[in-house]
Amino acid sequence: MPWQAAPSLLIIIGAFNVAAGLIWSVDRAYYGKRTGESVNVKKRGRTIGHNQWTWAMEKRDDKVANYRANK
Repeated sequence: MPWQAAPSLLIIIGAFNVAAGLIWSVDRAYYGKRTGESVNVKKRGRTIGHNQWTWAMEKRDDKVANYRANK
């Protein structure tokens, strides 16, 4: 009967929700994110939410600006 599968499905769904909550909590505790902060958060020297091209262009722009300042 279909209702006999409901308890096991609820347990599985609950387990995934608990795992997601733990991952979210550990991420917030480890990296520290203020309420209302942008999605593009600096983590390990890189901006999350940017692709590799954007990140490489920002690094290039920093090097060019540094070169021009020291020239």
